[in-house]
Amino acid sequence: MSEQKPAAIRYALPAAAGMATVAVLNGLWSSPDLKLYDMLPHAYGVYLPSALVALALLWWTLRLGTVTNRDVGLDTSGWTAPRRLLALAMILFMGYGGYATLELSKDGGSQTTENLADDSRDAGQTVETAPAVEKPSWGDYCFWFVFLLSASLVELLVFVCLGFCLPEKWLKEKTSLPPWSATVLAALFAAFMFGIYHYTHEPRFHDYVYSPLMPVMLLNLTCFIATRNFHLTLILHNSFAAVGFTQEQWGELAKPSPAVEYTVAHYLNPAAPLLPALIISFVAPYLLLLWIEYKHQRLPHIDAPTAHGG
Repeated sequence: MSEQKPAAIRYALPAAAGMATVAVLNGLWSSPDLKLYDMLPHAYGVYLPSALVALALLWWTLRLGTVTNRDVGLDTSGWTAPRRLLALAMILFMGYGGYATLELSKDGGSQTTENLADDSRDAGQTVETAPAVEKPSWGDYCFWFVFLLSASLVELLVFVCLGFCLPEKWLKEKTSLPPWSATVLAALFAAFMFGIYHYTHEPRFHDYVYSPLMPVMLLNLTCFIATRNFHLTLILHNSFAAVGFTQEQWGELAKPSPAVEYTVAHYLNPAAPLLPALIISFVAPYLLLLWIEYKHQRLPHIDAPTAHGG
């Protein structure tokens, strides 16, 4: 059935459509002039529809036979013990390890502050020191972990299942490249597109496009290629993203006027139920993903006769 359709439709169209959908919607909701976020939460305007479109495209490619469950990390082989152990090690290193290395304070050190104060007293001047900022708690990290689940799910559906797996499969099937070269080229393409996509975010994200966003996606793809497990890669991606947002929260708290987007209380306000919108925008597509995985899984027939005729 898949051979009846041109390669451009089977490979390029789903990947391009998935990336275009999330980029256009995110650009619209990130525009301060349109203020669409005042009418509909970002989760409902961007993450939920983008995830549903990506899942529809994924379902279509699986139905065509363009990719298999194993290709997109939805196969039982991705749960073997060595692959789980590797992914767990990466998750702990990038998630908990990243949190453990967050800086404790905003100032450059107590010795420098004391020296500045002594010099000012000698000159008859008064020094105003910035208020101390405590390190974000483990609870803050856990909050951002939950907060980012819907965004992480969309990003992996679009830039891994569609943006990486489809180019990889096309390069392997339609070119004479060695398999490892096809995988590397597809990973570089997906990481590049993932970084460029963040230009549709607010300007504060633009400085992160080439570093660390592109290298981080390459790290995620390394985990995905080694384990071929979508779910474990999702946890890795989200764990490290939570470190970054926890760091941003810490930086904002050190400013005289912190941005409301990094204030946890802003999302817990009952008058603006933003956190439930984020949770729904993750749970609903993720359950649909599990259903797609179940419908396309290929398991050994349990009634197959044994060598002894049993």
